[in-house]
Amino acid sequence: MNFDEEYFTSINYTDYLDRYDRYEKLAVDVTDLLSKINLLDKNTNILDYGCAVGLLVEALEKIGYNNAYGYDISEWALGVAKDKNLKIVDGLPNKDDYDVTFCLDVLEHMNDADIINFLEKFSSNVLVLRIPVSTDGGKTFHLSISRRDPTHINCKTKDSWKNLLKEYGYKTFLNLNLYTIYDTKGVWSCICLKDC
Repeated sequence: MNFDEEYFTSINYTDYLDRYDRYEKLAVDVTDLLSKINLLDKNTNILDYGCAVGLLVEALEKIGYNNAYGYDISEWALGVAKDKNLKIVDGLPNKDDYDVTFCLDVLEHMNDADIINFLEKFSSNVLVLRIPVSTDGGKTFHLSISRRDPTHINCKTKDSWKNLLKEYGYKTFLNLNLYTIYDTKGVWSCICLKDC
């Protein structure tokens, strides 16, 4: 699949470029929680892995996190982010460069080999995840909106995702149930911490 402009304006993403307000509220919501539990401060290095056009990076910068970076495989999306003068990582992010990494709605777009490559070559103390999941053993996504996206190629249960992450040293610390991001039957939203 070519993650070009058409992708970001079709299927589940018809209004994607107009979602900045949503991402700003999410940034406030999550950073407030992470700050309260001492996992984040204004100097923390943050990566949005799968940043698309950089809406979360832009929001993080606006609320005072000046070490927020984005990474994506879509050249078109990164072009949009760079046009906004956002900090974009060229090439795969380096191991240990980021304290907190957001992976929101990205892992389901990756095959297992690419996810394993990411987890082996990259390390972050904190992962903030949102992943659509299966409730039928990995046959189909629970939510119809998740089933409609042909780029959703990795369908796992919450337990399967937890076990995969555990193999690479990440344990679930907290399921997220905030105003803007929440754990449901069809979506796993959580904070995972790296074992020391």
